[in-house]
Amino acid sequence: MKDGGRGLITSPCVCVCLPRVWRLEPEHERVIKERAREERARGRSWAAVMTNVYSFDGLLVFGLLFICTCAYLKKVPRLNKWLLSEKKGVWGVFYKAAVIGTRLHVPVALSCLVMGVYVLFIK
Repeated sequence: MKDGGRGLITSPCVCVCLPRVWRLEPEHERVIKERAREERARGRSWAAVMTNVYSFDGLLVFGLLFICTCAYLKKVPRLNKWLLSEKKGVWGVFYKAAVIGTRLHVPVALSCLVMGVYVLFIK
């Protein structure tokens, strides 16, 4: 529920002051409310609808881009020393992705090409 034009969004559990750029346009709010109403009429909850935002192909694209980026950063000496020096823990994920990208560069490149064709022409 909006509070005047000041950008305050209030709900029973949270009250956040959002900048003007983060506010939804009226037509977007209308579309979201209509979609929620349709899904409630079908017997689905709104949470079930929102889980569709994250798709499997989107996760694949993210993973491929992450692997390619880490493999590229491994070739830059300063970034290699700074970002890829840890081999364990949270920062080790970058190192492991870089190793996957360099050792399996042919399958990763082919996967990127296949995913690009899928995203551009099939999806």
